[in-house]
Amino acid sequence: MRLRNKILLTLFGTAVFLLLGIYLAIFKFGLLEYIVNRKLKAMIDQNLPIKVQIGKISGDYFSRLVLSDLNVTYDDGKYSYEMAVIPRVTAEYSLSNLWHGILVFQRIDIDSAHIILHESTEQKWLVPKPLLESKQEAGPIDFEIKELKLNNLDL
Repeated sequence: MRLRNKILLTLFGTAVFLLLGIYLAIFKFGLLEYIVNRKLKAMIDQNLPIKVQIGKISGDYFSRLVLSDLNVTYDDGKYSYEMAVIPRVTAEYSLSNLWHGILVFQRIDIDSAHIILHESTEQKWLVPKPLLESKQEAGPIDFEIKELKLNNLDL
């Protein structure tokens, strides 16, 4: 075999091996969930006394996303309880809108959600309130949900 063919075959084999490794790491070994959970923790922990944990992310990623085993925990240091347990959230969207920074969801299905609110010993509801006054001029997140479906909501 000529040297040129060996180099091309080696490059092709390396590219296939690299792409297969990236695919396995992201979609099969939970790297995507790890990245999303870290990003959520960084965004929420500084401002609100809640923790959001996503168990599994699936779907076709181009027009439909399925979040499984979503847990929201309230923890202000004094009180701690599980605020919400959502076994499945399905979101349908347009990838071109997301690419252009437009958050428009055609449909969001929330299935069998259990939402719990507790009262403190001082008879106040334990709902998340911002921990600190933000010094940044962050604008609101602009998004649209065309259809929201709640199946078996337990409050």
